[in-house]
Amino acid sequence: MNCKKCNAPLEPDEMFCANCGEKNPDYKPADASAFEGYDEGPKKKKKPVALIAGVLAAVVVVGAVYAGVGVAKSVFTSPKDQFKAAIQKESDSVIGYIGKSIDRVKERYKAYGDGYNTKGIASFELSNKGKDFLSSELGIYSDIDWFDNLQLEYNGNVTLDDMEIEFNTKLNKKDLFKVDAYMNDKSMQVKLPEFSDDVLTFNTDELSGIGYMGRFNAFETLGINAMFAEAVPDSAKLKKISDKYTKIFLENIDDVEKTSDSVEAQGVRVKATKLTAYISGDKIKEIKKDILDKALEDDELKETVIKCGDAYGKFSDNGMSGKEAYDEFRSLAELEREYADSEQFNDLEFSIWVSGKKVVAKELVADNQTVIEYKTPVSDSKLGVEINIGDGYEKLSITGRGKMKNSVLIGDFDITASGQTVSIGVNRIDLKKLKNGYMDMDLDLASVTDRDIADYSLGIKVQEDTKKSSVILNIMKDDDTLVRVAVDDATGKFNKPNELDGKKLDSTNDTDLQEYGENFDKDKFTDRLRKAGVPSEYVDELEDEIN
Repeated sequence: MNCKKCNAPLEPDEMFCANCGEKNPDYKPADASAFEGYDEGPKKKKKPVALIAGVLAAVVVVGAVYAGVGVAKSVFTSPKDQFKAAIQKESDSVIGYIGKSIDRVKERYKAYGDGYNTKGIASFELSNKGKDFLSSELGIYSDIDWFDNLQLEYNGNVTLDDMEIEFNTKLNKKDLFKVDAYMNDKSMQVKLPEFSDDVLTFNTDELSGIGYMGRFNAFETLGINAMFAEAVPDSAKLKKISDKYTKIFLENIDDVEKTSDSVEAQGVRVKATKLTAYISGDKIKEIKKDILDKALEDDELKETVIKCGDAYGKFSDNGMSGKEAYDEFRSLAELEREYADSEQFNDLEFSIWVSGKKVVAKELVADNQTVIEYKTPVSDSKLGVEINIGDGYEKLSITGRGKMKNSVLIGDFDITASGQTVSIGVNRIDLKKLKNGYMDMDLDLASVTDRDIADYSLGIKVQEDTKKSSVILNIMKDDDTLVRVAVDDATGKFNKPNELDGKKLDSTNDTDLQEYGENFDKDKFTDRLRKAGVPSEYVDELEDEIN
């Protein structure tokens, strides 16, 4: 339940609202005593009236204390301090979410360095309607009626120096073939143990053309990503850096107006306190100058820019070092600082609406032009959403209505940008898990404005925790699944990667390739294909090629 005066959360056994001090008209004392079970030794009989009077006196004292806290907050906290506290809390929430996501990435790449195991199943399924869709809509006229599903089981051990992985492939639920692979920064080894004891080797430099951006092999990419993960500050350092600049903004907030108001979005309405900060163009100029001055002397920011610059220089292959990247950043910051005094800025009105302990709306107005409007009121578990950013054709809008059950959100929402609207059916988003850096969501996406694909939708389900994750993508038409892609991944016991056993044959050497082909059990391989349902004409053609 909520307080009838300020709408703050209120429990039935709270006599007074802790936020505003209002008496709870529906107050019901808790059945159990906090002192129940306490051993006082030999007990003496007490008169019922005296006992009841003592309990009532204790309740009155406790209620008075809670009420006093609420009244004191309301009376002695200035609008400016309330505004600053709300903005700081919002900043902490956003930075906390980003920081925890970064921490997870850093943990993953640290695990690669220490040795990391990954195992799971990836699958691709095609329904009968999906086959018709591929034929009619995508122009795939080859016979695909025989194909139902492809499944790939994998178990791999990865470090930043090498990796070993085993694949087991099934076609239409029939075993197709197994593949063992090993790779380091020099070569890749591949073995199909059911058909040959030999090992084909490949030079990773020759494979780089099919790698990430066509320029890096897997270990260069892993190494670069590890550099980025190491360079980006963790959640604690990110908060420390961001707090410096949030503090500059908040210290320059002087004029804040407080009024009683309400917020309504999509029929959901709550009472709220409106806090409006008026920031002149001259004050914004001072904020910019203070931020630039702080950035130019910020050693932690310097360290971060240099580390990220080193990683990006290797990633982009532009030859720029992190030190050169920071020098360029510093030159731009100094130039901005030099001309800051001559710049002109719009006057701003920055309003927030607080209901209970939460910010339920924001608005940014520049010279009487609304730039950002954000409303997310929650009442009796009902959520209304109206968000508008920008104006005219370039405006981004998010609207919809949902319900909150504990930390889980469900509802229907629309996102409109550049004249196109996409509907999002939220079957489930666990906001508590999201806040902790993990995803647990079930969404359906569909176009509202594009008639060519209006009948189609994309279903996305993601669940993850520290040890496992699951991702499912469904392409649907009229609620019927056409294509389903799923990946279930988990962490297992790490084993040091080892090169493959068997005679090594060079894939670029014609003599070695001929020897590999002579020793390969072609009949067993083609027999597997036929049993899996591959049409005879395809298998016959393959036999002619490999013979």
